[in-house]
Amino acid sequence: MSTIAGNTQNVFAEQVETIFNQVKRQAELYPYVREKSFQFFIEQGVPTVKNEEWRHTNTEPFLKCDYTIPSLITAPSEYSEIKNELNLKCHILFFVNGYYQKQHSSIIPDDDGIEISSIRESLLQDEVIWSSTDEILPNDGWKNLNDAFVLDGIRIRIKKNKTAQYPIRLIHLSNASEKPLLIQSRNIIILEPNAEATVIESFYATGNGATLTNNFEHIEMGNDARLTCVKLQQLENATESTSTDSLIHYTSCKLHQSSRMKCYTIALGGSLIRNNLYVVLQGSDGEAILKGLYTPTRNQIIDNRTHVDHAVSNCQSNELYKGIADDQAKAVFNGKILVRKDAQKTGAYQSNKNLLLSQEATIYTKPQLEIFADDVKCSHGATSGQLDDESLFYLQARGVCKDEARKMLIRAFAEDITTSITSEEIKTWLNNKIEQKLQ
Repeated sequence: MSTIAGNTQNVFAEQVETIFNQVKRQAELYPYVREKSFQFFIEQGVPTVKNEEWRHTNTEPFLKCDYTIPSLITAPSEYSEIKNELNLKCHILFFVNGYYQKQHSSIIPDDDGIEISSIRESLLQDEVIWSSTDEILPNDGWKNLNDAFVLDGIRIRIKKNKTAQYPIRLIHLSNASEKPLLIQSRNIIILEPNAEATVIESFYATGNGATLTNNFEHIEMGNDARLTCVKLQQLENATESTSTDSLIHYTSCKLHQSSRMKCYTIALGGSLIRNNLYVVLQGSDGEAILKGLYTPTRNQIIDNRTHVDHAVSNCQSNELYKGIADDQAKAVFNGKILVRKDAQKTGAYQSNKNLLLSQEATIYTKPQLEIFADDVKCSHGATSGQLDDESLFYLQARGVCKDEARKMLIRAFAEDITTSITSEEIKTWLNNKIEQKLQ
């Protein structure tokens, strides 16, 4: 076996190689792709702090567990409560440890605009499961590991000129009771021309064991398609307010002519959460609105990286990410906007705002613009600081106690991310989740 740099990485690679044969026995489909990807992983390893894009997020401590591949298990008792927490009629697609749980999912039959199949079924039809992300995502160790290990996930297709009548809700539950689990899954979402949908994706964790989820998602939007995508990541143990669960999440989005996407990423806590969001505007008159909130506490790490590629002219992107860090937590935001030479008449805006609630908390922010066109309107900016003393004094002068005044200001700072969500049910659900975290 070829080696990769670093003792921890070597141990992780050897461990992964031991369980790779288990994957091949479970999934004989396209073994060449799996073998090739696994060899790339062995040669590269996962990104380290020597890689510029990962310099503030050290994954080595999370590679030291004695991971194994999860088996297909029944849903734990918590699934019923999770399914019912959003008061909204929607399609529900339920996953446990990366496996699609058809018996616990519910697809509303009268919605003829959508077509849903598991990745296991899609693997029998074509190789889009691997090739769909190759043009957009970096060819790093996490991608190669997912290519080699992916066993299940979901494929969603919204048909041409159709609107999904109900939101599509994906619920990912990681559950390790004994051995630590390395979970690999992949989702494909395709909106054909003039299609429209709302997708709600949430990640939860239960059980006492550690999990490391490496999840990939590809979104393909045809001409005039419209998508609202909401991501909630809440990997904390609800009873103990601790977490041994980690998430590496890659999303690639390809927008064709006149397509519109709104993406909300709410990362409320986990031992490690790394979001990688790559958007390519490759059809004119496209628009991408990206909003995010991250709230690490204790020793948690939440890292968000966005990359918006304006490949053609007359496209718009608008990006707002906010962070709140407390205790000894670390938060990272690294956002890049690329405007190519032919992308004239581009409008691109990026803003990152952060609150530090303790002296020990750390936030790294790096907004970037790379512009090769001359007829554009682009701006970016970042701020980090503590609560405003004048605003606190203003509220206290009107009879609000100091603790409640602090809560009000933090809540207003956070909920600004969700104000543009048109569904009142989804907005209320997210705000309640944010409120629980801020408490």
